[in-house]
Amino acid sequence: MVLFSDQGIIKFRQFFLISVAIILTASGALKMIGSSLDLRFLSEPDPILTFFTTRQIMIGTALVEFLFAALILFLDGSMPNCLIAWLSTNFLMYRFGLWIIGAGRCPCLGSLEAWLGISPALADYISTFCLFYLFFGSYLILFSRTLTQFTRLKTEGSF
Repeated sequence: MVLFSDQGIIKFRQFFLISVAIILTASGALKMIGSSLDLRFLSEPDPILTFFTTRQIMIGTALVEFLFAALILFLDGSMPNCLIAWLSTNFLMYRFGLWIIGAGRCPCLGSLEAWLGISPALADYISTFCLFYLFFGSYLILFSRTLTQFTRLKTEGSF
């Protein structure tokens, strides 16, 4: 019994990789623009990585997001999903750290709320949704590929 068809995984994977590249590019652009603003909190130490300012963290993260967006589109095999899983796990750990120390919300999308006139809570929900999409989507693809290979080996009698 095959739980995930190869075609279904391939189609979801293609859609997922393109959508993640778009999300990372948009998020990186918002971080770069947001980091150029003259806001006091950007010059303060980052609550988690205190040896950097929030501006430096935003710029560095934006550059990593641009790099990963390009790598995701050009690498083959399971490497793009591994990169997304690694990056989203790090983002999740950072947000968990913010929550643990009570540092407030993550400035993940720059100043999106100011531009669109939405509440900071809604901007936080959007960034959290994107994070969970990256995290669960990447691990779903990685585990479904493993489960499909395991099932194939089991039906062939090789296992």
